[in-house]
Amino acid sequence: MKKFISDFISGLIFPAIVLPFAMLGMLCSENMSLIIDYPIFMLPWVWGLWNAIFSISKKIIPFSNEKNAITVHGAILGLLLSFLIVYYYEITKIAKIFTSNTSSETIKIIEISTIIFITFFYASLWRWIVNPLNTIFSKKHQKYNDENSL
Repeated sequence: MKKFISDFISGLIFPAIVLPFAMLGMLCSENMSLIIDYPIFMLPWVWGLWNAIFSISKKIIPFSNEKNAITVHGAILGLLLSFLIVYYYEITKIAKIFTSNTSSETIKIIEISTIIFITFFYASLWRWIVNPLNTIFSKKHQKYNDENSL
């Protein structure tokens, strides 16, 4: 259970630090529709649970290279969230606000590029930010277990 909690915390620490600044930026730009319409506040919880799921899947599925595994795991989360953003929350409504003449072809291009961008963005975030956090927290967890086993 302690390992699950440390993996959960190492997953949610980055969005929990960055998200208030992003929301403050949206508030200053008077773009409150993103905060109100989309459940952005749930992002740290989703990241924490996804990281804990990755930790559990490492025990079930042996990975030869952990960096590649966590990159793919982050890309899967990005793909799932991008589908949710594009098709459930209809992010293209924002494009219609900024331009008056939006054709269906333009909307499809925006949808596809959003899915591709978010997928690769999440893959890189998980490889370069969450993976080092997992390493730090697993070393602290291991050190804690070593001290308590004496």
